[in-house]
Amino acid sequence: MAALTLREILSFDVLGDAAPEILCGESELDRPVRWVHSSEIYEIGPLLSGGELLLTTGLGLAGADAGARRHYVRELAERGVAGIAVELGRSLTEMPYELLDESRRRGLPLVALRAVVPFIRIAEAANTAIVTQSLADRPHPAADRDGRAAELLADLAAGTARSQPDVLGRCRALDFRPERSHRLLGVAATGPG
Repeated sequence: MAALTLREILSFDVLGDAAPEILCGESELDRPVRWVHSSEIYEIGPLLSGGELLLTTGLGLAGADAGARRHYVRELAERGVAGIAVELGRSLTEMPYELLDESRRRGLPLVALRAVVPFIRIAEAANTAIVTQSLADRPHPAADRDGRAAELLADLAAGTARSQPDVLGRCRALDFRPERSHRLLGVAATGPG
């Protein structure tokens, strides 16, 4: 199986609750998404590795001028993000023209989220699916006779993994190093921290 695509993630029920509208980049919706990340930091680009779906309310862009907003999109496109999803309503009442225009120029999918859904709900659902898919795609060594990989997959799917450090430790014990994977930036446990 391949990585989850932006199109697949946008079809998740939790994203449907956010009333997504694809404003541009429809031909690029089959891009693989390695991680769903949220940030209000204007200078987030250098902190990303590529393949992310970036969720933002636009708080860091609300006071920026047109040139700065274009720079924001250019930097994200250069980093190879899979797409940008902007929640409209709180910080930005409508999509700024320069975000839309620059996204079009760069072939970067830009999605307007027209209803409020806590980003943590979107990130948990999508990142759990991404991690589960990645672990399921990985050939499990015969050394997993004790069922540790299957147990980790079950905990991730059920949302009962204890914490991010716990999940990372269990991955390392299986010799699966998500921080070195080209398809996965990290692991987020969905259970109580």
